[in-house]
Amino acid sequence: MFISIIVFGQNMLSSNQTFYNGKNASVPCLKETAFRLNSAGKIILGTISGNYTYYNGRNASAPCMKEAVVEFYDNGSVRSAVISRNYTFYTAANKSVSFKKGQKVFFTQSGNVQVKFAN
Repeated sequence: MFISIIVFGQNMLSSNQTFYNGKNASVPCLKETAFRLNSAGKIILGTISGNYTYYNGRNASAPCMKEAVVEFYDNGSVRSAVISRNYTFYTAANKSVSFKKGQKVFFTQSGNVQVKFAN
C-alpha cells in the first residue's frame, strides 16, 4: 500500500515508493514528487530515485536519469525519459540517433525513438 497526498489535482508521494510498470519492472519513485497510475494500478509517470534502465520495447534499453520524470505507456514501454548517459537509439526507419546525457528522449509505443525537429 502506498500513501499519497493530492495537491492541486496531482498525486504526491509522502514517502519513497516503488510501483510497477506494464512490464512489471519496478519503478522506485521519490517522496514529495508527483506520480500517475493507470486504471490497472501500473505507473505511467513518476520521478525515479536512482539511475535505472528500462526496456523500451525494441530489444533495447533506455538508461533513465535519477531524480527525473519517466513516463511509461500502459504496456510498460518508456514514453519519455531524461537519459543518464550518452546513448544511441533507433528510429522506425532504423536510423541511428545519438543523444547526450541529460537530454529528454521521446519514444513511440513500439520503442522507436521519436525525433522532433524545430521549424
